[in-house]
Amino acid sequence: MTGWRLTVYGLIRQPEAKDGPIEDSLEKSSILRKQSIDTIICYSCRDVFIEKENVCDKCGAPKPNCIVCGLDLSPETDPSEKVIILPCCSVYVHTEHILEWLEIKELCPNCKQKITKEDLLSI
Repeated sequence: MTGWRLTVYGLIRQPEAKDGPIEDSLEKSSILRKQSIDTIICYSCRDVFIEKENVCDKCGAPKPNCIVCGLDLSPETDPSEKVIILPCCSVYVHTEHILEWLEIKELCPNCKQKITKEDLLSI
């Protein structure tokens, strides 16, 4: 199956081997990395989570995880993993994971609203 690769999210179509799409995709990915957030806020009470805190000290809600992979969003887990907030429903995701997700379907994995890579670039 040329042009496809298998990931934990299923089969993903590889970009065309032309100069435009690959370079364009890399440029968009680097823009999203620059928009990465540094603090995680509790969904329930809007309090800021301290780095190693897994439960909100104010309301007791659990720390949010990436909506795509379900893993921890903490930078100490993997410093290269950048986190952004989706514009449609304000949930946290790892940048690389949402880019791979949007290759499969242009729907938010949480609220199912139509979302594209261009929508993420406009944040």
